[in-house]
Amino acid sequence: MKILVIGYSGSGKSTLTQYLSDYYKIPKLHLDQIFFEPNWQPRPEKEFVKTLEDFLLSNQEWIMDGVYSRYLFEKRLELADQIIFLNFPRWASFGRILKRYLRFRGKIRPSAPEGCHEKLDWAFIKFTLFTSRQPKRQKMFKEICQKYQDKTILLKSQKEINVYLHHIEIYQQEKIYNETV
Repeated sequence: MKILVIGYSGSGKSTLTQYLSDYYKIPKLHLDQIFFEPNWQPRPEKEFVKTLEDFLLSNQEWIMDGVYSRYLFEKRLELADQIIFLNFPRWASFGRILKRYLRFRGKIRPSAPEGCHEKLDWAFIKFTLFTSRQPKRQKMFKEICQKYQDKTILLKSQKEINVYLHHIEIYQQEKIYNETV
């Protein structure tokens, strides 16, 4: 099983990725963790791509979160058995980011890169509320949903994530039951 979790900042990509990694017992990769060096400094591009390629080649099953559309994105989309697109409204995403900041302020959250303390600055607020929601990026997500409609799951709220998680748990229980009968 290969799962790619994409969506806007603050939609819960890393939390969902961690949950599904634990649930299915498959390796996970938070792309932020390999993109950034301490103090939120971007890693050299070649190093980032090499680490990403190595992960893809060395794991038959995986789950990863993040977009980073300039880096092997089409390959990741093609390889994925399932694409989960978290398409939360901008203010819901921002509220989640604010909540995350208050919880982890001055600390390094579990899915953050090593040496990157939680921060909330104007550049990130602007990216979350405006830059990442520009028509070009919205069009990209829409095209992904159309091109990969057979394997894309669109979730627009925490409630929809909860329903999705409930369904996979029921499916897993039924699968185990059917195997024992």
